[in-house]
Amino acid sequence: MENLNLEQKIAKVISILFDPFIVPTWGFLLLLLSPFYFSTFLIFQAKLFILAIVFVSTFVVPVFTMWLIKYFSHNGINFSNRKDRLLLFLITAVSYYIGYSFLRQMIFFSSFKIFLISAAITILLLLLVSSKWKISVQTAGIGGLTGIYLAVCFRFSLNAIFPVCILFLICGMIGTSRLILKRHTPAQVYAGFFLGFITNYAIVMYF
Repeated sequence: MENLNLEQKIAKVISILFDPFIVPTWGFLLLLLSPFYFSTFLIFQAKLFILAIVFVSTFVVPVFTMWLIKYFSHNGINFSNRKDRLLLFLITAVSYYIGYSFLRQMIFFSSFKIFLISAAITILLLLLVSSKWKISVQTAGIGGLTGIYLAVCFRFSLNAIFPVCILFLICGMIGTSRLILKRHTPAQVYAGFFLGFITNYAIVMYF
């Protein structure tokens, strides 16, 4: 059991609340509650359906798969290890693509599929970078969400300065928490954020 001070406990809570596996669900919830045209015409049941697909494909499937691998592995899988983290990234990218495939079949939900595919591409980029160098997945996740939201605001000329400011505040909180917990260096935190932000912003904005 870790002996954490108050600052570290707060940092730990922030890291758990914005774990990379749950950030996509928070992101879709934010998008569905925002006044974008693709959200306003959807009925409540449709929004729940989208959230369910996102939650299952980006949280339940990868987490459950990881648990199965660890449970049946005889080699002592440790996802803190760089080599094993590559397997984690690959599993996550495939899970994201599964969610994308479901949304792609639903004509009314076509606006949402680009969000999942951009996230899947981000995971693949993280996989490539992580094969050579440790990078913050947490800041990449929240950076990606911020990039998506900002791109959608620009594309549809929506003035959403308050949610954007909150997202950047959360980015700072997550980055700081990773530094307090000594999980990453400043370079790894910034690299993760910019990789997630630039990748997702560019894909949503221009594709």
